[in-house]
Amino acid sequence: MKVYRIILKDLWDTIEDAIPLAPIDIQDGYIHLSTVDSVLETANLYFPKVKALVVLVFESEIFGETLKWEYVESRGMEFPHVYDECLRKNDVSQVLSLVVEEGLFVWEGD
Repeated sequence: MKVYRIILKDLWDTIEDAIPLAPIDIQDGYIHLSTVDSVLETANLYFPKVKALVVLVFESEIFGETLKWEYVESRGMEFPHVYDECLRKNDVSQVLSLVVEEGLFVWEGD
């Protein structure tokens, strides 16, 4: 199964190894990830439309027991959360782009 991490493209372009945590990751004590079905909603809720975004794809198996599926009441669904210090660039299996169309993020090429 694949899990997804949304980050700013400008940040991704500078990463050499460890993918920095977002302030909410530090606050909550885990790394927030998404499912393929939640990526666009998450991007549109939490990221400014003036910034270019990429979606990092990970195979969930690489996280082992550090990956927990937890229900998020405000969103009404389970999300993958990684209880670890960071994500690693070399664990990314694919990088997808999001673009803004009519004021909303969509998958590039859709």
